Amino acid sequence: FTLTYTNATAVTLAVGDVTLTTTGTAAGTVAVSGTGTATRTVSVSGITGDGSFTISITAGTASNTAGNDIGAGPSASVTVDNTAPGIVAAGTVSLLQGSTSIGASIGTVTDTSTALGSLVVTATTVPTGLSVANISNAGGTITGDITAAPTATVGTQQIEFTVTDDAGNSSTALLTIDVLFNNAPTITVIGDQSIAMNANTGALAFTVDDIEDAATALAVTATSNNQVLVVPGTDITLGGSGATRTILVTPQTNGVGAALITVTVTDTNGASTDTTFTVTANDTTDAPILSLIPDILMAPDTTTGDIGFTADDPQGAGTLNAPVATSNNTALIANADIVITGTAPNFSFTITPQATIKGTAVITLSVSDGTFTASRSFNVVVQDPSPPEDDDDEECSTGESSGFSLLMLLGLLSAVAVSIRSTRRSA
Repeated sequence: FTLTYTNATAVTLAVGDVTLTTTGTAAGTVAVSGTGTATRTVSVSGITGDGSFTISITAGTASNTAGNDIGAGPSASVTVDNTAPGIVAAGTVSLLQGSTSIGASIGTVTDTSTALGSLVVTATTVPTGLSVANISNAGGTITGDITAAPTATVGTQQIEFTVTDDAGNSSTALLTIDVLFNNAPTITVIGDQSIAMNANTGALAFTVDDIEDAATALAVTATSNNQVLVVPGTDITLGGSGATRTILVTPQTNGVGAALITVTVTDTNGASTDTTFTVTANDTTDAPILSLIPDILMAPDTTTGDIGFTADDPQGAGTLNAPVATSNNTALIANADIVITGTAPNFSFTITPQATIKGTAVITLSVSDGTFTASRSFNVVVQDPSPPEDDDDEECSTGESSGFSLLMLLGLLSAVAVSIRSTRRSA
């Protein structure tokens, strides 16, 4: 308590001038501190018991120049509360992993001075995997929502609750939680499906079940690992009810390939089980078509220039992958020496053999629509041109306009024969 003096010329307040009046079992020790003629502080320490107290100041503890003395009556009453509130935990709360007990009974609280509904209850120690929310105090009856995570440790655990009164006194109680194992739901196997392009799987039946939950409470979802072919939510239709469910998969229009479908069943406590099956959409129409490409005869250290060809597909050019070219003689013509440009159906390529090297390479052009592949092979002969015609050797001449020797002509015929054999094998 702070005492303020006005116009005082002398202050003589001492402990003996202060009277401590108590009720109940309240008790304390009075002390006076301060100097000068303006203020003094009266403190009460070591307060024990319950009840209340006031202080009074006797007259004559201060005077002014006229010799007037001052006195003071009792102070406001101070409540003394050193008794902690009580809390008694309710019985064991049993929870499945992944479940919540809404409005679970936590316990009851009592106190001698604070109204029961005003006592504050908090969860002060909560084991990992458990949580408490929405604690309510209705006239001393404590409830709250207690949740066990799907990964909560199975077995008996305890949550510590603390009750605090208006004076700051508190006490605790331990509420026992019995976490029970939650069995995951079950789902039957769905077989792999092979269907024609632009068809669907039909409604495929499967069964779901759970030990703790009714089958009607189980949630079923599905995903696809190939969302170019099968888009979840658009191309997957889930049906059925209770234990018997269905799934129908309709791949994208003109889509071919395979998609892994994952079907998941989840119970009300968050436990889940899944099964997978593959849907393969097959291209049941014609293979791509490649135009014929003639054999090529060229001199060393030259480039062919653009050589055109076409690649198309009965299902539309948009279904084709980019053409690919390979060489059976990479020392003469590496795969990288064949450059293909263009877009379906019109393409062209150039070939630049390795410098100074001569010989023959079989080049194979291939194009795929994702299911079928079409290929064409042709020969590229790299050799020197014939030397100029010698007028004195008419027997070896092949004609005035010939630019190649008889030997070169024989080589070309040999290359054509290789091409014919290759064409027959590919046919």
